Amino acid sequence: GGGEAGGGDEDDGLPRVLSLGKVLDDDGARDALRSFLQAEGTEDNLVFWEEVHAFHGRWEGYGAGEKADALRENDAEGVISEYLNEGSTHQVCMGDPRVKQLVEGSYTGVDMFDGLQAVVFAALQLDAFPRFSESAEGAELARRPALTEPSRGAEA
Repeated sequence: GGGEAGGGDEDDGLPRVLSLGKVLDDDGARDALRSFLQAEGTEDNLVFWEEVHAFHGRWEGYGAGEKADALRENDAEGVISEYLNEGSTHQVCMGDPRVKQLVEGSYTGVDMFDGLQAVVFAALQLDAFPRFSESAEGAELARRPALTEPSRGAEA
């Protein structure tokens, strides 16, 4: 495990704010974010982010050989069908040219969804996450230093 001592950067004089990356890395915090987004009906980006994260984990588990390649391809097609095809249940990244490349393309790789995962992370960061941070659930999580980072102000 990480032997990092807590509190190292808490004395930098900057206010602490909830960190999307740290919330996504914490199962309980991510569950709270998902519940908040489900109540809004805006959970698709988070669900896609989680699916790509799980896809990475499953990728290695398939092993080697033709059967493993077929499983990976089937898995990738499932992700495309669920999240990227026109009119799919949890469609994300509409209009992003990478979606068309994935839907029509033949490339299957562990990193094939990484660009779109970054797009939905940015969308969450700009849109839903600020609302979550200001909610009662977000304020509660912001009391946990492990889920926060120093506020850098308004500059990007």
